[in-house]
Amino acid sequence: MAGRTAVTGKPQAPAASFRVEPVPLTTEEPLMRRSHKRWSDLSARQQTAILTLASVELSLTATAATDLWCRPAEQVRGSKALWWPLLLVQPVGPIAYLTLGRVPSTG
Repeated sequence: MAGRTAVTGKPQAPAASFRVEPVPLTTEEPLMRRSHKRWSDLSARQQTAILTLASVELSLTATAATDLWCRPAEQVRGSKALWWPLLLVQPVGPIAYLTLGRVPSTG
C-alpha cells in the first residue's frame, strides 16, 4: 500500500520536498552579518552624538542617585528601595525619579 495511509487506506498527499543548500564557508563572507557597527565605522558626528548622549545619561543618573541617597525617606514618593532599581532603567528611571519621585520641599 505505497502512497496510502495505514489507518484509512486513503491516498496520501505527496510529502513536500525541501532542498537544503550547503552554506559555503569562506573567509570573505562571514556566516552572520554584523548587526552593529564598530566604533571606528562611525562618523565623527555619530561618535560625538553618542558621547554627548552618554554623558547626559550618566549625569542624570548620578544626580538622581545622589538626590535619592541624601533625601530623607519622608520626602520621597514611594519606597526608596523601589527607586534604586528603577534608576538603572535608562534613561527613563532617573528622569522619572527627578520628576515624579521627589516631594517638593516647602519653604
